[in-house]
Parts: sequence; C-alpha cells; structure tokens
Amino acid sequence: MFMCFVFFIIWRNTSFLVHFKPWFSNKKVLFLIAHPDDEVMFFGPSILQIKNDNEIYLVCLSTGNAEGLGEIRKKEFIKSCNILGILPQNIKIIENEFLNNIISSYKLTIISQLQDSMTSYWDSNLISQLLLEIIVEKNIDILVTFDNLGISKHPNHVACYYGAMSFFDSLEIRKVPVYVLTTSKVIAFSTAESYDFLNLKRALPENAIYLPKNGAFYLPKWSFDTHFHDIFIFLSGSFVTWGSIEKSEDFLNTIICNKLNKIEINPYNEYKKETFYYKIDKSTKTSISVQKDLIVIGNDFNHDKLLNSETPSPDNIIMAQLSFAQSLARSSKLAVLEDELENYLNNVKTIPDSLASGKIPLKRREIIQKTGILLRFRQYFNLNPENFLDLPEFYWENMKLEECYLKTNEALDMNLRLNIVNTKLNYATELQITLREVLSENTAHRLELIITCLIFIEVIFALGSYFDII
Repeated sequence: MFMCFVFFIIWRNTSFLVHFKPWFSNKKVLFLIAHPDDEVMFFGPSILQIKNDNEIYLVCLSTGNAEGLGEIRKKEFIKSCNILGILPQNIKIIENEFLNNIISSYKLTIISQLQDSMTSYWDSNLISQLLLEIIVEKNIDILVTFDNLGISKHPNHVACYYGAMSFFDSLEIRKVPVYVLTTSKVIAFSTAESYDFLNLKRALPENAIYLPKNGAFYLPKWSFDTHFHDIFIFLSGSFVTWGSIEKSEDFLNTIICNKLNKIEINPYNEYKKETFYYKIDKSTKTSISVQKDLIVIGNDFNHDKLLNSETPSPDNIIMAQLSFAQSLARSSKLAVLEDELENYLNNVKTIPDSLASGKIPLKRREIIQKTGILLRFRQYFNLNPENFLDLPEFYWENMKLEECYLKTNEALDMNLRLNIVNTKLNYATELQITLREVLSENTAHRLELIITCLIFIEVIFALGSYFDII
C-alpha cells in the first residue's frame, strides 16, 4: 500500500513546476486538495520541486471516507506528508468540528458538508471561508490546487478549484496568487477523407517517424509555444495530439489545413474532434485503464524507451498512445459519417408523409441521386480501409495494444454507435427501395395507359377504314 508513496504520477507537460526551476522562493505555499492521496498522486512532483526554497502547507478537505476508510486514509496521509517533507504542524485535514465552527462563525447556509463522494456537492462559499481562515492565520503567499477539470474530473477536485476561485474573488486588498495543476488532454481531429502522403511528409518536421503498419506519422515533441506534445497523423484524414489544451488547433491551422501544403484530400466542410483526458501513472499495477473519458497508462509499459524504429516494441508507451489515438481518430471519423447521415435523413424525413398522402415527392433523377449518396455511405462504412467494423491487422499480434484499442472503443460506445448507424442506413435503404418500387409501378402504369391509348387509336383507324370500304 505504501509503495505508492515511493512512486509519483508523472504528468508530462502538465505539472506547473516539474520541468522548471521555481520562479519564487521564501514563500508560504498552500496546496489545497480534496482527499488523502491527492498530495502524492497529483501534486507530489511539484511539492518536491519547491519544498527546499519555500515553506509548504497542505489542507485536505476530507478524510476520504467514501468507503468507510477515513481513519486509515488519515494515517496514510500523515505518513505520505512526512515522506514528502511537509512539517506536521503545516498539515490540516478538515474535520466536521472545524467545519461546524466555520459555518456558525460566518452564518453560512450549507447544503451538505465535505463528504468524499462522486455525487456529493461541495459548497464553494464554504471552501472559500475555510481558505480565508487558514490563509490569514498562516499568512500564506501562494495557493495551489486543481484546475476546473480536476485532472480526473472528480467533482470534489473540481470543487477545490471553484472554492479557490471564490476565495480569490472575495479578496479586496492582498490578492493571493492561485496556481492550478492543468488537466492533460488527448484530442483527435478528423478533417478530410484522407491525407496526401508525399505532401504531408514534406510539411512535417524531419523528426517525424512514419509507421507503415498503422498508416500514420508520429511527430514527437512538436512545440506549442514553450510546451511540447506528441502528435499522431493518420493518412485516413485524422490526427491526434497528446498533451495540448487550447492550442492543439495550432497544428491544425499551420500544418494540416494550410492550403499551401495541399495535404487534405476532399476536406470536410466542418472538422470533427474527440476529446479525452489522460494521465501517465507509473505507480499503478495495471497496464492501462479507461475510466469514462480518462485514459490511464500504467507501469506495464516502458516509460523511458524512445520510439526510434518503424517496428517499435509493443510495450513502448508511445505505442500505447498510438493505440488510443487510432481509436479516437476512428471515433472522430465516425462522427463525421453520423452527421452526414443525420443530414441525409433530415432531407428525406417528409417522404413517408408524402407517400401516405398518395404523392411521390421526388423525381426520378432526385431518387437516383439520393440512392447514389446512400450507396456512398454504405461503401465508406463497410469497404473503406477505415471501415470501423474490423480490428486493424496491426493489433492481431499485440494483445496489450489490442486491449488499449478495444478499451477506448468501449469508452467511446463505438459498437452502440455503429449499430445505430447501421439501423439508420437500413431505414434509409428501405425508404429508397420503396421509392424506386413506387416509381416503377407508376412508370408501368403510365406505360399501360399509353399502350391502351395506342390500341384504342389503332382500333379507331381500323373502324374508319372498315366504314370507308363499305
């Protein structure tokens, strides 16, 4: 259990102090966390980086008693802080008695107290008053907490952020700076039906690595300002960035969508994107896990080995990222198809009512056009190399990477979405078949009328000839 105190979660490009020498010293720095173990799981690297030049304080808003283990977790928390080098007098776990004193002192109306739970609401005003009490008492200079996504999207983590912001907004004279640990994102963009291989290769930096078995380029350490992020570009018309927050679209605009590069083949009118959150956790015993929209890559993968060949080892962490990325890229491609199919169905949704009233709302040419569009959907969905239905061959011999790919598919509800798309395609196909049958029947009926008229005219002429002879 205590081995987790030896290893720390490594947040590449995210922990605000891990990679840089602290720009402040001789400060009192307060870390605001939600549960025991947050201090080591999320803020360990930052605490270790700044503790020698600053005085560290730690406030934990709950005992982590969601499963009745509050007392055990409190003891572990104290030992963890000791290993991190935080003085006992600088540690505070918020207990109910302290909470009640704050509530009565400031006459707060509180819906619920700070119970560790995925469904419990934590009042930001209460957290703000807690911070005010502690920061004034300890004369804190800097406050550090989670960002508005809470890293793992845990609502208690998110509540720490909004409580800190409420505290910051309440200050009128001495503003205490608030720093946040930013959540890492992996974002997939689907922008075109495919990318031109040669033009893409020319546009990418020289350090881009082509992976022929995946039909993808791997671009390590692409720079967004001062931060570096890994990017996977798939020739099927998608790319995936790891580690970027707002600026992942820089790559989209400067490389992919730059018309001078001529990379996109049949670009979409509107690109689609799929967003997940991730953390790289050397302390977890599992290789990978996907929790809703959070990807966790564990210690079964090689975290140090660089990707330096076209056939890298399947236990390389970059290959795990590639597997997740390929699944996300497919999901974003499927989102494009879903939107196009939805637009198609909206265009034909009045046809059943028209047929019910005995009218054919479309001409033969329009029916042929819509049938062609539908067949193109079917072809793209089933016969395209990115056909969504089959497991890519690359994963047949890599069970660990296959697990990454399939778990992401499951989190993205790919099977459910594919079934829904198939159902809609079947309905659209039945509608087109019905239209063609009705059109064929009408055509046959008109032909019968024409033939009948011709026979009638021929009979008239025959009768006229007969009477002339008489």
